[in-house]
Amino acid sequence: MARLSGRSAAVAGAALIAVIAATGAAWALLSGESNAPPGPPVADVYARVASALNRPGMVAHVAFVTDDVDGPWIDAHSEAWLDVSADVARTRTTTTYRSPSVSTTRERGAVYRTGASYTAGEDGTPYKGPFAGCADAAGRVLALLADCPSGPGNTVSTRTESQRTFRAVDALAIVTEGKLSGIDSVVEIHNRLFVDAATYVPLALERNGTDRYALGGYERDLHGVTRYAIDFVARGSLPADFFEPSAVGYTSPEHSSAIDNAVAAFPIFWLGVTYPGGSFDPPLVLADVRVV
Repeated sequence: MARLSGRSAAVAGAALIAVIAATGAAWALLSGESNAPPGPPVADVYARVASALNRPGMVAHVAFVTDDVDGPWIDAHSEAWLDVSADVARTRTTTTYRSPSVSTTRERGAVYRTGASYTAGEDGTPYKGPFAGCADAAGRVLALLADCPSGPGNTVSTRTESQRTFRAVDALAIVTEGKLSGIDSVVEIHNRLFVDAATYVPLALERNGTDRYALGGYERDLHGVTRYAIDFVARGSLPADFFEPSAVGYTSPEHSSAIDNAVAAFPIFWLGVTYPGGSFDPPLVLADVRVV
């Protein structure tokens, strides 16, 4: 699989891709052939989708539902919380690796806000990356559902199709197609975000494409469908810092460096940028670090 840069890599944990051989009728699907008539302007559809997910005092909760594409040894579950009015989001992916003798579960979260994604590695290393959103979409967080990749070397376009259906539901489709340039290969994509034609609630993301190794000798067809199970939760039921980068373990590198430098000059007894609290004191998060 191509190692892609930008948002495509951030969303990969939340939207899993099944790989199949493209033969016969399947090739027409993978090649992007469609007789569906054009739909409304892309910007209008995105605006209606944002409106459908935006309820006063509520946050849209999305469970990503995929077929069992990981095999018997891996079980992954992903979900997202979207505050469309504030244009912030949070994702969580829980992955269980199984073997005959041991089972290991790992959880990873990310926060998306102000044009950036924030997460932390298993060792606590902070990662901050760009999060540009989709072209023609007013809010960036819709990109978590539409998967509209952008970045240097990527050439994609977007259009809509009407009179589509997804699992017997009348739908519109936002189609994103083009080429993504990875480190060692180029992926041609043809993705469809299906939205309910009546409510504009997102139904599913269908991915189709071909991965070609840059030096030749390698080619693989890709296909995957991720369905969206959407409900709404009260914003007040979530912690106040739920959409803050620190909530997923992200700490500002500047803060960590300031603490490390201070230790070299004199003893310091603060345990880190975050402090979990104890029996008689609350948890704390440093908002600013200054050495004087």
